[in-house]
Amino acid sequence: PAPPETEVQWEDVDTYLGVTCAGGNGRQLLVQGKSDHAAASYVHWDNRISTAAAAVSDLETLEITQTQLWTLPAHALGDLAALRELRLTNNALLELPDMLFSAGAGLPLLQVIDVSSNQLRTLPSSIVRLQKLQVLNGAANQLVSLPDLSCLGALKTLNVTRNAIQELPPQLPSTLSVLLAADNKLSELPASLGLCTS
Repeated sequence: PAPPETEVQWEDVDTYLGVTCAGGNGRQLLVQGKSDHAAASYVHWDNRISTAAAAVSDLETLEITQTQLWTLPAHALGDLAALRELRLTNNALLELPDMLFSAGAGLPLLQVIDVSSNQLRTLPSSIVRLQKLQVLNGAANQLVSLPDLSCLGALKTLNVTRNAIQELPPQLPSTLSVLLAADNKLSELPASLGLCTS
């Protein structure tokens, strides 16, 4: 059986924004907005989230969803060296800092990034440092382009459906086995797709 959830209390957040913060089995942190609160409520990444993340020993999963989070500081993930999954879905993110994935230890174990359902126009170029990244989900944003993903030697799934991408990078990782790119402005697919071996 799964261990009981331990709650991290943020009275001002709970009171004004209806956000709950729960640490599950001691390795995950969930910050989730309550669906009955006004869409105009915004959560800012600040010391409360950083402190809660640092308090969860060897944090492996960080999920911030339905909070209208619109920005992250460049150092936000710098001390989370054990992080394997980053899920920032259904928020209002306008951009991710270019240094997000290269600050501090550089997230050497990160395998999953899900930033779907935000307002991102680009993804940070520092994403190429994530050598263990297997899943990248940027669906339902406003992406117009993607960084060079060719050096992501573990990438298996790329989901960029429902964006405004006109052209995919010319070189995609040979490990890619799932590419979801419907509902974009693509006129052709890169020739490197034929070289994918997975």
